[in-house]
Amino acid sequence: KISLSVSPMPECFSGGQQKGAVVVLQGLIGDSPDNAYLYYYLGKVQNAMGQLDDAKHSLQKSLSFYPGAVKTKKELSEVLARQGKGEEGAAMLDYEHWRQGQP
Repeated sequence: KISLSVSPMPECFSGGQQKGAVVVLQGLIGDSPDNAYLYYYLGKVQNAMGQLDDAKHSLQKSLSFYPGAVKTKKELSEVLARQGKGEEGAAMLDYEHWRQGQP
């Protein structure tokens, strides 16, 4: 298994580093194809780049490995809203609040 340090990842979300981050993350996924965190970060970068279909796919793949990931659901709901599917994204988050017993 690949260990992924969370702290340096946000640095790749801005500037000219996003394309390079996608390449690196895709390479890491090739080595560890069942790593939910790698798919989450890939989807996050793709969302930031406006690659909404790719982001949606990556985030859904992440959720297939770790269905309870609230941050991933939030990111996916943002992607869905940007695609004009805000109700679908909101429903995902409403369900999560209900499941956790929150209003």
